[in-house]
Amino acid sequence: MGLKSTCSRRALSTVISALILSAVTLAVGGSVWAFSQGAMTITAQNYAEAVINMTDTISERFIIEMVSYESVILTPEQIETGDGATTVFNLDNFPVFPGSETIYLETAAQPDDDTVYTLVDETGVITFVAAPATGVAITSDYKYIINPLNVWIFNYGTVDIEVKVQVKDITYPYAEDEWIKIPSMNMVPFPPITLGIISKEELNVKAYTKRGNNAFYRFINL
Repeated sequence: MGLKSTCSRRALSTVISALILSAVTLAVGGSVWAFSQGAMTITAQNYAEAVINMTDTISERFIIEMVSYESVILTPEQIETGDGATTVFNLDNFPVFPGSETIYLETAAQPDDDTVYTLVDETGVITFVAAPATGVAITSDYKYIINPLNVWIFNYGTVDIEVKVQVKDITYPYAEDEWIKIPSMNMVPFPPITLGIISKEELNVKAYTKRGNNAFYRFINL
């Protein structure tokens, strides 16, 4: 009787072990299957997004349609007459072409090394280190920018684009996360770019999109 009882218990233990092993195998297999399905879904989504992005990138079609720039030389401009106290004066026109000005006290040209005055090109504000004497005529020759550098970009593709422009190694807009949006089949003037361009100077204007496509334009200031 004792021997039979031992054999029965051993047989039962084997059956239970087999059932437990089967359950574990099914559980692990189910987990692996679920993980595989999830991975396949993520992979499929990523693949679809990559294809869409690649299609949009390939579909981009844009050109720099036109670039314009204009400046004028003024000779001379009567600014003010000194009163012995005032140090700040304003030019009538600005932005001033950088380095183009000559400031006169009476007929004497003043050095432009910041020892006598400073000039803010963007605003045309002149600040003298010492106030010009009473009755002294203050005049100036200078070139000012009538029309800053304007860039027109034509998006003739089927997708909207976001663009930056690069001129003289300076990128516009300045902010890294700021881009100019141009809808499909539209031409948009870029925000005016104020910079000095000398006569006969050649500029290489580059426009590039957020997706990494480029367009170039060679501009010569006549």
